[in-house]
Amino acid sequence: MRACFVGAPSTGKTTLAQKTTTLLGVKEEVSCLSEYATEFQLKHGTTLTLKDQVKIFDTQRKREKSAVCAENVISECPSFLNYIYLLRNHGTDADRSLIATILKEAIDTTAYYDHIFYLPLEFKQVSSPVRVYGEADRIDIDKLIINFLLAFAEDQTIVLTGPVHKRLEIIFGVLQGGVF
Repeated sequence: MRACFVGAPSTGKTTLAQKTTTLLGVKEEVSCLSEYATEFQLKHGTTLTLKDQVKIFDTQRKREKSAVCAENVISECPSFLNYIYLLRNHGTDADRSLIATILKEAIDTTAYYDHIFYLPLEFKQVSSPVRVYGEADRIDIDKLIINFLLAFAEDQTIVLTGPVHKRLEIIFGVLQGGVF
């Protein structure tokens, strides 16, 4: 079973990935893929060049590939989400062939996940050193995510709304049909 969480900044991806991994880890061995973008921004700053965003995408993709043998994987940020950020931030100034190449990889990555849990904008953004997007940015990113999921991963996508405990109930209801 492989599941991931996608959503605009500050929608609860990390919180749900960590809680899901912890709760599932009681029954089975579970690998949790952390978000490389946060690590990168804490180390190098929040102003990301096109080269930085490509590195973030590539590194997150490598993490997914390294976990390919793991039976149970939870990702708080799949590499295709990094593609969406790259497209939004640098889509107009990037080489079209680079964008096309990364898009192909991003689409291929969706097949890696059995379940894609989408977290819509429901809550106000929580302040943090790596949260540099305003509310209008979050809305733009959310629209890009929705369009990507509808185009390339509609069958795997489950929308999660409500408070954390309700979201966890939905997650576990979906995952109970699998290994757990």
